[in-house]
Amino acid sequence: MNTATARNLLGRLAGAQVVTDLVLAQAVLALGALIINALVARGLGPEGRGEIALLLQVSYVAGVVSVLGRDRSYPLAVAAGTGRTEAARDLTRLLPVPLLLAGVLAVGAAVLIPTSDGAAIIAWGLLLLVTANLSTRGLRAVSIVAGSGRRYLAAMCASQLGMVAAAVGLLMQQVTAPAAWLVAYGVTQVLPAVVALLAAARGSAVSEAGGSLATARRLGYRLFAPGVLELVMARADRLLLPMLSTYRELGLYVVVATFAEVITIPFQQYADSSVPRWAAAHAAGRLRPWCTAGVCLAAVTVGGAVVGLAIHLSVGPLFGASYAPAVVLVPVVVAAACGRAIVLVLAALSTASGRIRLTNAVHALGTGCAVLLCLILIPGRGALGAATALVLGSGLAILLAVAGLAWPAGKGRR
Repeated sequence: MNTATARNLLGRLAGAQVVTDLVLAQAVLALGALIINALVARGLGPEGRGEIALLLQVSYVAGVVSVLGRDRSYPLAVAAGTGRTEAARDLTRLLPVPLLLAGVLAVGAAVLIPTSDGAAIIAWGLLLLVTANLSTRGLRAVSIVAGSGRRYLAAMCASQLGMVAAAVGLLMQQVTAPAAWLVAYGVTQVLPAVVALLAAARGSAVSEAGGSLATARRLGYRLFAPGVLELVMARADRLLLPMLSTYRELGLYVVVATFAEVITIPFQQYADSSVPRWAAAHAAGRLRPWCTAGVCLAAVTVGGAVVGLAIHLSVGPLFGASYAPAVVLVPVVVAAACGRAIVLVLAALSTASGRIRLTNAVHALGTGCAVLLCLILIPGRGALGAATALVLGSGLAILLAVAGLAWPAGKGRR
């Protein structure tokens, strides 16, 4: 069976080719992240790994905040039949304001965060990473609308290969400055994403989706809150650990958490890319949320067990003796990743069924509880407290999502 045949078969099994493309892209990202995680950990040690982890999380938060929900709203708002070129051009019209906001956030973060390097070089690294984040989100939205994620998949392959090569070079040169690694991240991530998005926008087609753009902006503001809350629930641990504990605790935590994201990432891509299809099924009365949720729960359970065992066996050999204390974090961190995967699927199902208020409430409850528990548990328990907080926050969010989806749509306000 050749590669094209395998991709088409996977596409039929998934129900949409774009789902397969995006999941394959995330598999590439996950594999690249695992390799890069090991190289950075070896090159910087727990303290330096914690510092670069905080900067990466800040860049990711800035990207989610500055995009203003437009990457998720556009596939829902765009007119049926919009092609790749039209979609890419629409996204280039939607992104200028987010890019300006991203620049402000990057510079502000560089000034406020205490690091071992100068604020100027940190600002450049963060600006590159946030621009890459926005471009990647835009390219992903284009892929969902166009029904094909081949350009997205190619861009992600290029970015990961570039970063692995850069990380090997920095490790061989024994570069220990986190700022140098940050800039390497930025350059290798931004170039493929920007080039792919601009290339997709080339062509003779003219977009007539002005109304869709206005709708996308308005809907984006409605989806902004759940997107940010979802992010905070997922990243509160890494943002609060260096503030309430130490960079070393974050360094130990992040090597395990990066592995555990292998569980979450495919489900995030599956859920986000399926929302338009699920919304159409809901409108036609054919959406079966419990069947979808049940299959995802089974997959998360099996995936969590396999990934957890793999992390437990590989922490010592991959990262060295200085990361041995991270082994005790594995079960709780994996449980947190499994919980977040389930929350993402349930939240996407609630969005597709028109219950955006439920989506907001699910993310608000999970985030609020996770942050509160982080504030309570991290000072005394460090990384283990952060992971425990996320497990409990995800559990409460799941309970609310299940209760909300079970409640008849006609009762009360949505």
